[in-house]
Amino acid sequence: MNYMEKIVPIVQLVGDEVMSHYRTVLKITQKDSWSFYSDVDVISQRMLQEKLQTLLPGSGCIAEELETYDKKEFTWVIDPIDGTRNFVRGMPYFGISVALMRDDEVIASVVYMPAMHDMVAAQVGMGTWINGKRITIDFSRYQEIGVLMVMAAGRMGRNELSSQIKRSLSSIKSGARFRVCGAAAVDLAYTSLGVYDAVLFENLKWWDAAAGILLVTEAGGHVSTYKNEKVDQNFKNLIAGNPEICRRILESDIL
Repeated sequence: MNYMEKIVPIVQLVGDEVMSHYRTVLKITQKDSWSFYSDVDVISQRMLQEKLQTLLPGSGCIAEELETYDKKEFTWVIDPIDGTRNFVRGMPYFGISVALMRDDEVIASVVYMPAMHDMVAAQVGMGTWINGKRITIDFSRYQEIGVLMVMAAGRMGRNELSSQIKRSLSSIKSGARFRVCGAAAVDLAYTSLGVYDAVLFENLKWWDAAAGILLVTEAGGHVSTYKNEKVDQNFKNLIAGNPEICRRILESDIL
């Protein structure tokens, strides 16, 4: 079955609902001292759960909000709004992330950035697509314009690590630059398009990464832990992107 074709219209519909609340007054609920969710996160998640479970009756769901964890043979992994802080501030850098697992393998995924009209989808063996057009990572682009990377700076000792990474990539024309964007699934989606050459993350949840890692791998990119091992539901860190850039960083032994 082409799951991408089934998932995309559902995510599009939910994205339209999310955008109807964009840059309006939102109700905020604090989860802990550093994170919160909005009433639109809850609306998005409930819509996604209802429509996706109708698509696959009896399927389970793992989702960020409302303490949702129900794993089955087929399980949806949902981040209803990845980048909630950006969304509530009126910044367009946020997305809706949906992955479909069969047992422990992600077999299809969609990350939709409704404010930027970018729908990125992938399925095992079928490649990665943006707005209906198949894409692959341009492995040589960085050679002329330099490396652009995303990393969770606040969690990784930004100054020391970024300096070490820059040294490991110092032979590249124009060097390396960094961004901290606050939406990991969106970062991974744009990495699959070659917007970013690599991303490095720590302490993410499975719903932050499940969809995006398939987008990157189906586009021909590299995804692994810092120890160059497979990323699964128990991962603690990941590096993803252009295989050559990831190889250089991994072989430098600075992670």
